[in-house]
Amino acid sequence: MIWSLIDKTSKEDFTRCFLMDWDEHDAKIHLKLKNPACKEFYERLKIIFPKNDLQLIDFIKNSDLLRREDGLPYNYNTVRNALTRNRISKRSEELEAVFAPFS
Repeated sequence: MIWSLIDKTSKEDFTRCFLMDWDEHDAKIHLKLKNPACKEFYERLKIIFPKNDLQLIDFIKNSDLLRREDGLPYNYNTVRNALTRNRISKRSEELEAVFAPFS
């Protein structure tokens, strides 16, 4: 599973992170994604919700809501620079399935 709902991120926290102002909650999303897949997650989020003006730096660094599976924050520069040969990650099919209900 892309995000760890059972282990570290409840469904309620996941929802709070996207529907509430960042200062109104202390919820975190723990993603089981390496840097290229994390970047692809963000890019798919931007495509599915084009009116959202959330920048990558806000999503990863300034919001402080994303965590790696081990609980540590993602490194913004590492995610920003994460490129794959064909612009998709190894988790691309899973990410596509996560966002499919919204397309």
